[in-house]
Amino acid sequence: MGMTRRAWLRFTVTGTVLAAAGRVTGVAAAGRKQVNVATSDEAPGIRHPAIDGLFARYRRPDAPGLALGVLQQGEIVHLAGYGAADLESRAPISGQTVFHAASLAKQFTAFSIGLLEAEGALGFDDDVRRYLPDVPDFGSPITLRHLLHHTSGLRDQWPMLVLAGHDRRDVLTQARIRKLVAAQRALNFTPGTAHEYCNTGYTLLADVVARVSGQSLPEFTEARIFRPLGMKQTFFCDEVGRIVPNSAGSYHQRDDGSGWRHVPLNYETVGATGLCTTADDMLRWAANVGEPAVGTTDLIRRMGRPGHLRDSRRINAGHGLYRHRFAGHEAVCHRGRDAGFVAGFAWIPETSLGIVLLANTPLDQDELIEAVVLYCCGQGMGGGASEPLPTRPSPHQLSALTGHYLAENGHMLSLRRGPEGLRLSDRVGGEEAVTLRHDGSFDTGGRRVGYYRPRHDASGQLTAIEEVRPDPVASRNTVYRKVARTRPSVDALRELEGLYHSAELDCSYRLSAVNGALLMDCRWLPEPVRFESTVEDSFQAGHRVLAAMQVLRDDAGVVQGLLLHGNRYRNLRLDRTTDSVC
Repeated sequence: MGMTRRAWLRFTVTGTVLAAAGRVTGVAAAGRKQVNVATSDEAPGIRHPAIDGLFARYRRPDAPGLALGVLQQGEIVHLAGYGAADLESRAPISGQTVFHAASLAKQFTAFSIGLLEAEGALGFDDDVRRYLPDVPDFGSPITLRHLLHHTSGLRDQWPMLVLAGHDRRDVLTQARIRKLVAAQRALNFTPGTAHEYCNTGYTLLADVVARVSGQSLPEFTEARIFRPLGMKQTFFCDEVGRIVPNSAGSYHQRDDGSGWRHVPLNYETVGATGLCTTADDMLRWAANVGEPAVGTTDLIRRMGRPGHLRDSRRINAGHGLYRHRFAGHEAVCHRGRDAGFVAGFAWIPETSLGIVLLANTPLDQDELIEAVVLYCCGQGMGGGASEPLPTRPSPHQLSALTGHYLAENGHMLSLRRGPEGLRLSDRVGGEEAVTLRHDGSFDTGGRRVGYYRPRHDASGQLTAIEEVRPDPVASRNTVYRKVARTRPSVDALRELEGLYHSAELDCSYRLSAVNGALLMDCRWLPEPVRFESTVEDSFQAGHRVLAAMQVLRDDAGVVQGLLLHGNRYRNLRLDRTTDSVC
């Protein structure tokens, strides 16, 4: 659901003042007023007064913040910074501050592949092993199109690095990712049969660009994209020690709220990430998306055009960009997050509106971009629909919904009946109050992210709940079947104790039975991870990477190993062993 005008007015005091004065209008109606500002504690910029007011809360010299750029009909209507780029010197953020832009890198990696394809140097349906023979042969070809559309089935590099014991404070190189891929023993799924976001694919695409062009991705993009477009402060960084003038640091707020801490980013890997840029430069890119000076119109359109699976189902993944609705307006866009950096890029074709947001501390970039879109364009026809009205559940509804629900990936949801109604809990999100809707669906406080709906069999018996995540191309739904949760005996848990080794990760884990649960430990883990039983021989944990675990037995019932499942990886096998290899 998009942000309503009422929500937008709540979002900013300036919005309230403008509304009271009868001045809440689009940028075009306001004449695209531009104001140059230069004060003692702020960098100069082009500031539209109303847009500037949306971000007043970030205008602090003692806190990290963001840079925002807005382009409409080829004209910069806003380019300004808020907060400090560096908390030690308190240097202010401006439109020329250099940020690590995380996954905004993917659109330039995909664009590079598109330029080479247009020249006949490669084909989208080429097997990746044609260029990178170290990628294992999994029995079904992985094409460049699969990598571009996140349909390769490769495990994502970030959870695999964590599971293998990589400390993110250590320098991460392109060669390290290549070795990780070369060691993979299986895929998450057969290429082309499913869609799952995969950073690994874009890291490999960077290597393909290098192999085909004879230039590294940083060299190729500098010569073919950034320099021709005048993006003078944009580059792919493949050297941790590189000195970057006027750059932003990376910060998180301390857990107790007492201040800030620096969060290092030690990447020398490019393709999926590694882009450094400014809001000013990204507006030059936005202008190229609107009217291409580099590349063709067809190449640009392909970047945000939804792909397809083998069975012709559409997926919301193009070549480095995807579709999203902001305030009811369809955009091609991408988000990014690394360490304390957050980035967002959106282009709305119907109004030729481009927005770039670059931050050096975690924030909700979608909420902020949507506020700008709502101001500039008003509420579009594709959003703002009202939610089904809340309803008071009957005792029968409460009784039917109460219970445990298990997804195919091992993730369990639980619904329990409390004094004030239903409450939903999962492995990481804690417990939240449930709002039941008139149409039988329910959610935990609004439908912007998603909601749930019951599923019944032919007799009317509730058998599952389905999580629905709305999407402008194809909603991402997950079915949780209703199950009876098991509580294994102490002896059953002790049977699982011991060492388990992953040949793929070259790492061993130890299971121990403690207080009715299993603790998984490894040399790299700062503390053991607690797994609790869901159904027979299945367990889940609240860890950010170690999510679910399934016990493997032979025909005689003897434990042979484990399968681990988590975000962007599935069926990672660990074999029972006696010697630690980690």
